[in-house]
Amino acid sequence: MTNNSSDRSWGRILCAAGSLPLSTPVIPSQVNVSFLPSDGSKPLSLLVAGNPVGVDEVRAKEILEKDEFGVKIELGLGKEAATYWTCDLSHVSTQFSVCASGLNANMFFRNMLR
Repeated sequence: MTNNSSDRSWGRILCAAGSLPLSTPVIPSQVNVSFLPSDGSKPLSLLVAGNPVGVDEVRAKEILEKDEFGVKIELGLGKEAATYWTCDLSHVSTQFSVCASGLNANMFFRNMLR
C-alpha cells in the first residue's frame, strides 16, 4: 500500500475488506489486522482475535509515514490468501471535490498531469 498521509484509522481498511462478498460469513472474533512495515521490521498488531490491542501510536505513525507499507488482514476463514495493491488517492479525491464544486474541469485535469 502506498500512502500520502499518516492516518491510523485502520477500521476503514477492515470495513472495506468486510464489504467484499464472501462465501463464508466473517466471524469477528477470528479477525486479525496488522500493519507490515516496508523495512521488514516486526509487524504492528492492531486487532487480535477481533479485539483491538493497545497500539503503539508512535510506531504506527512511523510505519504509515513511509511511502509503502502493508496491511495484513486475517479473516480466519481458511488457508486461502489474496493480495491487493492499492494507493492513497486522498489528494486526487480532494482535488476532484474542489473541481466538482465549481472549478473548471480542464484546469483540474491539467493540474493533475503536472
